[in-house]
Amino acid sequence: MSNSRKNIAVSVNNISKRYYIGGTKNTNNTFRDTLVSTVRGALRPHKNEEHSQEFWALKDVSFDVYKGETLGIIGGNGAGKSTILKILSRITQPTEGSFETVGRVASLLEVGTGFHPELTGRENLYFNGSILGMPRKEIDRRFNEIVDFAEIGKFIDTPVKFYSSGMSVRLGFAIAAHLDPEILIIDEALAVGDVAFQNKCIEKMRSTARTGKTVLFVSHSMYIIEELCDRVLYLKNGKVIEAGDPAKVMSLYLGTTKRDVGRSWKPPKDYIDKPDNPVRPVEMLLQTSSGKPIGEFVKKGDTVIADFQIDIKKMTSDLSVGLSIFNDVGVHLYRTAVTDQKNSTVSLHEGRNHLQVSLPTQDLLDGPYIVSLDCDLYKKEWIHNPYFSEMRTRFLVKNDGSHPITAWDEEREGAYKPLLEWREV
Repeated sequence: MSNSRKNIAVSVNNISKRYYIGGTKNTNNTFRDTLVSTVRGALRPHKNEEHSQEFWALKDVSFDVYKGETLGIIGGNGAGKSTILKILSRITQPTEGSFETVGRVASLLEVGTGFHPELTGRENLYFNGSILGMPRKEIDRRFNEIVDFAEIGKFIDTPVKFYSSGMSVRLGFAIAAHLDPEILIIDEALAVGDVAFQNKCIEKMRSTARTGKTVLFVSHSMYIIEELCDRVLYLKNGKVIEAGDPAKVMSLYLGTTKRDVGRSWKPPKDYIDKPDNPVRPVEMLLQTSSGKPIGEFVKKGDTVIADFQIDIKKMTSDLSVGLSIFNDVGVHLYRTAVTDQKNSTVSLHEGRNHLQVSLPTQDLLDGPYIVSLDCDLYKKEWIHNPYFSEMRTRFLVKNDGSHPITAWDEEREGAYKPLLEWREV
């Protein structure tokens, strides 16, 4: 074995994964799949399997990850990102191809992954530790550190079924990151946590990588990918489009997503939302201040009106509805929400809500900007995470010469370009 092969922590060789849409045919990868298939067959004995359609979530995917490397995996919805992580976590088997991991693998693929709802947080901690092969003494030694990181001390002896999504993801990440894995796999679960916890997780993953551990991380947040990753893998329709330098790969990906985002949005025919999601996006349109749809570009200084509609299935006092604005490299510029002003005349209610908000452009650099639906239960969990919300639109700012131009640094870096007053004292 060559020295370069010795340094490989994860090796993926021509992996493909097939699913079937419709019908009764499936791959029966797990006991649950087999059980569901048996019950479905008994209830629908005459279902014609010929109506099943093949769907390849992954097709001939190959890549290596080196020891001590942090690999970011990016791509749109349905690209195959979560599927490849489930295969590497041995949750599902590939249809074709093979892979190899060197060392103990810890993964957090979704909220509550690996938790038994009837067991307490303490019991789940020891249970997950034992699955990872950790001796009880080692878990004892790290117990307080894990609980402190998860910030759920007084709930550690409460059954996990009573945890909020935020509590579950905090404990899940704390267990995965602290039980000394050689390979750490994270799939967008951080989207549920609040900003402070996300930052703590990012720093933990950064410190994990510095100790020579390997990290695989899926995220729609280009900011987080850029912060964390040594290398980036771009998947599209189950295939590898590009792999390599983060800036180069992200530029390619963002160029593709910008073309996919228009000045208006309606749910596509294949749009699927979680059944229990209390807010369903209906429509978004970007308008001028006179109420007309915006053109190919918006003159710097003009106002963009974001006009959007949502259906609220269940209204709660902690529901926050707003929009987030990103620049073309994924930097989150700001969030604006219905609840920002105490004396707001807007009153959210169950059923159809039609909302508008004015977005100023006078301090924006020339270029494209993304407007994304941003909903959460305040300090608890995301409903529509703005980084990968389906409801998103795009506008392009351009100075046609009618807005003041500064004498210096016309191409200066930064997200904003405010014209501020200076004085000598």
